[in-house]
Parts: sequence; C-alpha cells; structure tokens
Amino acid sequence: MIAPASSPAALGRALHALGVEVRVEAGLDKSVMELNPRSYWSPDNHRIDLRGDYEAHWSRNHRKNLRKARNRCDAFMRLRIDDLDDVEWCCAQWARMWEGTDAEETVAGEDRRRFWRAFMKRQTTDSPIQFHSLHLLDGDRRTAGVVLMCKDGIALGQCIVRDRAYDRFWVGVHMMDCSIQWAANAGHRHYDLGSGQDYKQSWGQPVAGRYGAIFRPRAVSALYRFGLL
Repeated sequence: MIAPASSPAALGRALHALGVEVRVEAGLDKSVMELNPRSYWSPDNHRIDLRGDYEAHWSRNHRKNLRKARNRCDAFMRLRIDDLDDVEWCCAQWARMWEGTDAEETVAGEDRRRFWRAFMKRQTTDSPIQFHSLHLLDGDRRTAGVVLMCKDGIALGQCIVRDRAYDRFWVGVHMMDCSIQWAANAGHRHYDLGSGQDYKQSWGQPVAGRYGAIFRPRAVSALYRFGLL
C-alpha cells in the first residue's frame, strides 16, 4: 500500500522470501489468492464515484457539516499541493496519531516518509503511479494534510491527518472535502477511502474486492503448531 509492487507475482516472491510472518491489513485486490497467503479476509472498504454528483449520496447531516467546515475554513485557509516538506509533517502527525496502538508496527511512518519523498522527487506527469500531497495552511502553519496515491484513475487516501488544535474549525472535514474536489478536477474516476474508521462511511459507498492477508512461511507455521509462538 505504501510502495506498490510491479505485479502480484513480484509481491508474492518478496513476501515469501522474507522468511517472517507479514500481516497486510488491507489494500490487496483479488490477486491475493495468487500469492498463496496462509489466510485472507475482506474488510469493509469505501469509495467515492467522482464521475457524477457524488455529493448526492451524502446524508443531509453530512452535507450540513460540510457546509460548516467550508464556512469556517475558507475565509483564512489556503490549499498547498506537492510540497515535500509537507510530506514530512504529514508522516510525523501520522506516527503520533497511531503511537501506542496495536497497529503501530504496521504504520511504518519512517518508511512512508522516505519512500514518498524519493518517489515524488522522481515522478513525472507520465508516471503510471503518482503521489501527491495536499495541505491546508493557516498562514505558514499546517492545519491538515493528506497524501494520495493516484493510479489507473483512482486516488487513494493513504495518510490523512490534522492538527487537533484546529478541530474547532473542522479542518479534518475540510481537508477531505478539498482532496476529493482536487481528485475530481484532476480527472480521476474514484476516490478510494480504504478500510477502517467509521467516518469513511459518511463519505463513500461500500465496495467489494479488497483484502487483507497473512503471509506465513512454513517454518513459522510449524512453530505455531507446536505452541512455540
């Protein structure tokens, strides 16, 4: 999800060559079956169809909250796109947000920062995969941000964060709104919210065909069977 593989076969070879158990929480497609995982599951995923009037699918209450966020933020915040220093801030906020949770080992904040910075420095307008950062600024202060992976007409929200000091302005809602509008204006067909976190149900419709999985070498499986893990 952070650094997409060139093909399912390449991903499968890499995962099995590690010699350790790897748990992928989400983000795999139906090709997961070709990778020979020990187990897999399909979490709830949500997606916004950007080709029509996507706001018509939002509840009345959600649209009301959206108007409030726009009114509170539009007067003094501006949107900045693709500043590498913003990626640094975004990853730092993400790591702090997930610090101390059970999923901490899956977050890989430093891996995200290093990979996204390196990729964004080298990507071109013709790159089949592109990463973009969008951040809301109050003067020079960052208030919220998102890193998007764009591929095959889909913009995937990978790192969505906010400065909690600005919660009274609903910057998180406004950041989502701005990134969705940006993706639609850029010509993408869908905005993929991924799985987890209840707020995503307010923005997108359920979508099937996304998976998580556990990849476990035979030697590690044997340790489980004998009660050594």
